[in-house]
Amino acid sequence: MFMVQLLLDGHIGHSRMFMIIGISGGTSRTKSCSYKYQLRAVNGQFLSCAGDGASVTATSRSPSLKTETFTLERSSDRETNRVRIKLSIGNNYLKGSPGDELRADFEGTPEFDDSNTAIFKMTLG
Repeated sequence: MFMVQLLLDGHIGHSRMFMIIGISGGTSRTKSCSYKYQLRAVNGQFLSCAGDGASVTATSRSPSLKTETFTLERSSDRETNRVRIKLSIGNNYLKGSPGDELRADFEGTPEFDDSNTAIFKMTLG
C-alpha cells in the first residue's frame, strides 16, 4: 500500500492524492504493464464507478472487487509516470472532464500523449 498522486492534465489541470491498494499485476520496464488497484481518497472513501459512461465518486467505505477496482496501465517508454485507468467492470477508460470530474467515458484505448485527458501522471509519495 502506498500513496500516489494522479495529476489530471489536459483541460483540468488539478491533482488529487489517493492511497492505492494493489490487488494483482506484474512488472516490466520494457513493455506496458497493468495492475489492478483500489483507490482510496484522503477522506478514507474508495473511488467507485458504476460502469461505462458513469461518473467516478468517492462514496464507498469498503471496497468491492467490481465497482471499486480499476486497472492502471503504465506507459512502456521512459515516461513511466504516465498511466491510463480502466474500469474493471467495463470497457472504457477514465478521463478528466470539464467541471473537475472523472468519468468512465473514454472509448477505445487512449494514446500516451500529454494532451489526452485520459492519461494521468502518477507520482509516488
